[in-house]
Amino acid sequence: KLADVFIDNVFSKDGFETYLKGVAGSGLSVGTGKAIKAAYGAMRPSSQQELKDDMAKSEALVTDIKNPNVPPDVRDALVSEIESLTNKMVDRAKEDLAIKDNLNDTEKEEIGQYNNELQAALSDLSKMQGVLDNPDVTDETKAIYEEKLKEKQVTINNINSKIDAVYDKGKQRQATKKVVLQKYTGGNKKMFGYID
Repeated sequence: KLADVFIDNVFSKDGFETYLKGVAGSGLSVGTGKAIKAAYGAMRPSSQQELKDDMAKSEALVTDIKNPNVPPDVRDALVSEIESLTNKMVDRAKEDLAIKDNLNDTEKEEIGQYNNELQAALSDLSKMQGVLDNPDVTDETKAIYEEKLKEKQVTINNINSKIDAVYDKGKQRQATKKVVLQKYTGGNKKMFGYID
């Protein structure tokens, strides 16, 4: 839950830029935040989850960086780790955007359909969680909703797997394209107007 709240705040207007600026003057580019923020919605669900996990790690590191009792050499090590995590996030975002560019129209429509299903399932999940969190609901009703919540989570996982499978098709197409270009252009990507 904390990582989700953190992501919501970070991906608010200028939130990620503020986050990066707050990393003890680490020299991270503000443009990095814009790149990740812009890419987030286009990323596959597994990448979004990895991004949330890395953001949660970064949040913990920032807390320690801001602690005045942490010595400068330790602070430098923490800033270095945040830079490493940020680079990893940017690379993941770039990869997913490149893959999405290689999806054909049918695949893009599939992802759109799956995203609609995912949003509906997440909305249902949120409502179910509301029932479970309500102190006035009986334990018997909560038991029913705990089962429903588990079933809905399976549905969400299945939708995420379908989205990842479509991205994997695009990734395979991208890899094949690179192999073919390498073979027929001898590594000269500018031949035929191809640039990464």
